[in-house]
Formats: sequence, C-alpha cells, structure tokens
Amino acid sequence: MDYDPETPLKVWGGQHRIKAILGAYSRSDRYHGFRIYFNLDTIQRTEIALISNTNISVSNDTFDRMIEETIYGGVLRKWCQKVGFLGENEDFPDIGSRSEKITVKKARSFVTNFYLGDTRGRELKSNELDRNVYEPYLVETGVKTGADSEITADPVYEKIMRQRNILNDDALLEAGQRFLALHNAQYRAVADPKTSIKNNKGYKNKALVESVLCGWSYVAGLLQSHPARLANHYRVPKTSGKVPDPLNAEEMSKYKHDKDEPTYRGLGTRSALRDRQRIAQLFLAKSLEENVTIDTRFMDKAVSQVIGLLSLSQGYA
Repeated sequence: MDYDPETPLKVWGGQHRIKAILGAYSRSDRYHGFRIYFNLDTIQRTEIALISNTNISVSNDTFDRMIEETIYGGVLRKWCQKVGFLGENEDFPDIGSRSEKITVKKARSFVTNFYLGDTRGRELKSNELDRNVYEPYLVETGVKTGADSEITADPVYEKIMRQRNILNDDALLEAGQRFLALHNAQYRAVADPKTSIKNNKGYKNKALVESVLCGWSYVAGLLQSHPARLANHYRVPKTSGKVPDPLNAEEMSKYKHDKDEPTYRGLGTRSALRDRQRIAQLFLAKSLEENVTIDTRFMDKAVSQVIGLLSLSQGYA
C-alpha cells in the first residue's frame, strides 16, 4: 500500500471491516478498541490477516483476495479492470458462487494457463498440435509457506508472477478481451427471452466455469505461435436455431461419452483434470476451422480424441 500523508492509517482486511467501522461510529457508543501496526512486511501482514480471520467465517474468495493484495498489490485486479472483467473501481467478489464476476482464483488460473500454454506451444510444430493431450492447470486457493518462511500463493502462479509483467503484455490482454467477448456473447444469448434456452445462471456463465476458463486460456496460449489457428480460436462459436448459445451450455451439461460412467455430470460442469483436458481439446479442435458450431457431434469428436490419445499413451491398441 502506498503511503499518503493525508490518510496515514489503512484498514487491513477488506471492505467488510471498513463498513463495520463506519457502522459502529454512527450507531454505537461502545468502545471497541483498535490496534495500529507500523512497518509490517509481507509475512507480518499476511499473519495478521490469518489471525484476525480465525474467529469469523471467511470465504475462500475473500481470503484469496486479501492474500493477492498482500503479496502482489493490486496487479491482478488492475489487469482484470484493464481487460473488462471488473469495472474501473471494482474489486473481486467476496463470494464467487453468489456473483457473476471473475474471482481471484479464476483470474489467476486464466493468467497461469495462458503462459503454460504459450510455453508448450513454442515447443510444438503445427502438425504436432493435435497429437497431444493437454493438462490445463487449476490454481490452488490459499497460501503456502515457502523457503525462509516466505508466504507464497500457488507455486505455479507465483513463478509466473515473478517472471512476467502481466499489465504490459499485449498478447495476454488480447486473450482476456477475447475471452470476455465469448463470455458476454454466451451471457446475452441465454438471457435473451427470445431464445428457447432456460435462463439458468450456470448456462449464462458457462465461460466462467473453471474447466472452460482453464481450457480456453491454455489453448489461447498454446496457439500464440500458430497465428492462423489462434484467429479461429478467438472467434466466438457459431450459433443456429438448434444451438442458440455459443457454448451450447445445455447440451454440454447433458453430454456423456460412451466410455463415461453413468454418474458423469456432463462436459464442462466440473473442474477436474478430465474436464479440463476435454475442454482444451474441444477448443483446439475448433481452431482448425473458421466457423464452428459446438454441437453434440463436435463434442463427441473432441472427447473421443482425448480418450483415444490417453489410451494410446497407456499402451492400448
């Protein structure tokens, strides 16, 4: 936090504490007490956050937001504001499940997968892209204690943030804006009363499902060194009378491959590695053509490719 002589004291711990202080000041004559700390380093600030929240229930999303601010300042938030995921003066939501905004975990996962995919894509020739099963990464929630008692976030994300300047990366910015365009198109299509789609929050926010977000971002990075296919990836999928929303959310939720167990809940509904692999293959297959509709046939083709490649890697004919 930058020092401002006009406002020398900072409230550590989020907007809910500021609201509580204002409420107590205007409506209570009880003295609650307060503590002031000086010259805290990153570890000490994080420890205060941990201690002060042991007596209250704090969501993972709120906790991630606090730790993100402690370790990296407002970099991730500023990047999301720059992309348009958040408004100009907006912060990440307290509880992501109640919100229709991107969370810290999802924003971290988007950035991480873009760079992981970019690194992998530079290792592959164009004719090798479709011969692999890719494993988009889901960033962990919470903090870890590294060497010398250093407080860190997810180690993969931590490494990327130390190596990259995400606020000045035009390729990452474009990827974020293209993904936002997909999310907005999906949201509008489901919310439109003229369509036959059930106005379901999960359908509207299909792009923000962790497996979809991770898979899309990984492929965006993977194709950075393959511009023709990247352009196809960035196009919003076609819609039709039978598939009125770009991500065909209802059919995705019903989809089940012949090899899937009866309890499988549908494509792009879970955050498990299997779903992230399948979604990555879905978007990779989409990048082969300019205009693609994500229908059941196309889903089956992409998932069959993943299942086939995994079987071959295990030595099956």
